[in-house]
Amino acid sequence: MTRCLLRLQLVATGWATAVAVGFFAPSARGQEAIWMPAATQPSPQQWILTEKARYYRFRSDGNADAVQSIMAMETSLAYGIVPRLSAQLDLPAYWKQSGSPQSITAGVGDLSMSLKLRILQEDLGPVDTLRAAAIGGIMVPTGTDGFGSTSFNPYLGGVLTGIFGRHGVNLSATWVFTTGATFDPIFAGETNADLLRFNASYVFRLSPETYTEVHEPALYVTGEFLGEWETDGQYELFLAPGLLWEAQWAALELSLRIPVSQQVSNRPESAWAVNFGVRLLF
Repeated sequence: MTRCLLRLQLVATGWATAVAVGFFAPSARGQEAIWMPAATQPSPQQWILTEKARYYRFRSDGNADAVQSIMAMETSLAYGIVPRLSAQLDLPAYWKQSGSPQSITAGVGDLSMSLKLRILQEDLGPVDTLRAAAIGGIMVPTGTDGFGSTSFNPYLGGVLTGIFGRHGVNLSATWVFTTGATFDPIFAGETNADLLRFNASYVFRLSPETYTEVHEPALYVTGEFLGEWETDGQYELFLAPGLLWEAQWAALELSLRIPVSQQVSNRPESAWAVNFGVRLLF
């Protein structure tokens, strides 16, 4: 079962990458950040498929048996139900490298099911807009091979997105009600403590300087501040610079995440992480 799910995710990733190359066409969709959510969502009866390949590196601190790195393939599928409401499924696949001699464990994480409700939309111009959305969902224990939890973990949050000319800003916060820990915690939210995620980002459009009647893909530089705080006192703070290439039907993203402050126990400290993502609209 695990191998079947992993193969399906690899097929989806290959398909998304191939289609992205062919589907790049004029028109930008919005200044979305890379590691955090935005208040944008698909139009009714529209799908958005996102594939994110993320490599996480951890500090071993001399522990020969510690987790050294994780390769994650995160698949997201969003669907527009009505103009202000969308649904989304997220499923990660993991490859964990640990121990000495090194061993690799592969498995699937927990499935996330969520709804996003737009509660504010103020369009200030052809491109400029201010939007806010409420997000609610639940993590379902679908994990295999030591990944994921054995409990159902609901979460609630909100996100604010503003686009003002070439500038875009995003603010978000999400509270995860953790009802059970994973067997071997690696990431925030995998212990018995509740988790607060709080994020902010700035997105600047490098090109085109102004939009014309002839639409063209847009290139952005992104900067994100990412925070994770658990009710047992553990926390991690990150900075994540990146690049985003966005067109009418597809987008590519690249970002590096570096820790600036962290205090964790019973799980490894983060060293750095890199993200490469493909997003398709159809």
